Amino acid sequence: MKITRSSRLIVNENSLTVTIPHQCENCHNLFYPIVNNQKYCSPHCSHQARLEWRQQRHKKLNGKRIPKKCEYCGKRFISDRSNRKYCSIECSKKAHQDQKNQWWFENYEDNRLPLGESNLSEHRYEDFEREFWAVRNEKRRLLGRR
Repeated sequence: MKITRSSRLIVNENSLTVTIPHQCENCHNLFYPIVNNQKYCSPHCSHQARLEWRQQRHKKLNGKRIPKKCEYCGKRFISDRSNRKYCSIECSKKAHQDQKNQWWFENYEDNRLPLGESNLSEHRYEDFEREFWAVRNEKRRLLGRR
């Protein structure tokens, strides 16, 4: 197999193929590819190009910075999503609990006793545990918790 090289192309006389030099997409040096679709002159250039592509993709996906104000505590924060309402998980949980309490007050207002009235009897229970649960339940009823 006789291969002749000129400054522009490689000619393989046995297979009658001509190899044209390609330009590396990373470093822009000329090289003779081993296969036709080879884009980079070396594994190092291929690795560098892959890293750059990943960094660009990361910036594209995570590059959003939207200034927001927490709907629960009022603090300012930066979000990467347009639909985020709260600055933290704690604020989100507290807001959800407030919504549940508001719903309970709106839907069960007729079932509540007015302030000053109580479900507790005038006499204490002899059993400590029974008294404890009665006081606890009345406290929860007055504070609006179930």
